[in-house]
Amino acid sequence: MTAPQALTQALGELLGDARLSATALPGTDLRLWLIDAQNMDRQFSPEETRRILEEPPYWCFCWASGLVLARWLAARPQWVRDKRVLDFGSGSGVAAIAAARAGAARWWLATWIPWRWQRAGRTPN
Repeated sequence: MTAPQALTQALGELLGDARLSATALPGTDLRLWLIDAQNMDRQFSPEETRRILEEPPYWCFCWASGLVLARWLAARPQWVRDKRVLDFGSGSGVAAIAAARAGAARWWLATWIPWRWQRAGRTPN
């Protein structure tokens, strides 16, 4: 399985030696393309640190809050079934993915990361 080019490119621009890995999320049937920690146990250069601080790669981590919400929605799909859902500050988008799997009628991701809008062919309003 190969990671989507837009994600690979974005991560490569941030940290040239970073890789994405299709990662199974514990306690779910979900898999996300997340940063592979195998080669990230190192000191970052000042330039890499600057890039990380200027545009944190929230999207390449599955934050605990998103994972907990994904598990919660899988166990209680009635909370989102046939409803509209906004995953605000979406990061990896795991909450929206879980809502979609639970039967949400429509769902949106809201993020501040400019390249995500550009690569989606849209600009934020």
